[in-house]
Amino acid sequence: MGLYITAWFEGKDKKGKWFLANPRFVNLDNPEKVNPPQALDLRMDKNYLLYAALGDVRNDYSIPYIQRLRGIPGDATPVVKEEAEIAYDSIGKGYVTAKELKSYYESYKNDKDEVVRAAAGFVWELYLNLLHICYGVRNDEENYLDIDDTRLIFWFE
Repeated sequence: MGLYITAWFEGKDKKGKWFLANPRFVNLDNPEKVNPPQALDLRMDKNYLLYAALGDVRNDYSIPYIQRLRGIPGDATPVVKEEAEIAYDSIGKGYVTAKELKSYYESYKNDKDEVVRAAAGFVWELYLNLLHICYGVRNDEENYLDIDDTRLIFWFE
């Protein structure tokens, strides 16, 4: 039996309002329709070093963490709030900003402890996945979502 993470990616628009930035794929049966949003599949299943770094969860190696699960932000998007409310919550819910992910990596990428360096590597991989999503959220002028205006909301099941 393992512990799984459910994650949602939000970005802030030019007016400062959060929106769901998860990729939404086009429905092939009706290309004008976009499928409803779903949690991100970031291949983070059972990565206990990442869980520990994100929220001090399953932290058997006592590695540094970004935050203790601080709950869902009050200004989360309605979809995320609804999903969080109905989710089975075995450990807790939290969120991290992309800035926090980058800062964590920069702080621990050269740590003397091999396990801490590995956790930093997983955090960096997550950051790069989110950056990739940002490049897919763009307007007609080819401006894209700034990674510094994003956060990842997650919980463990």
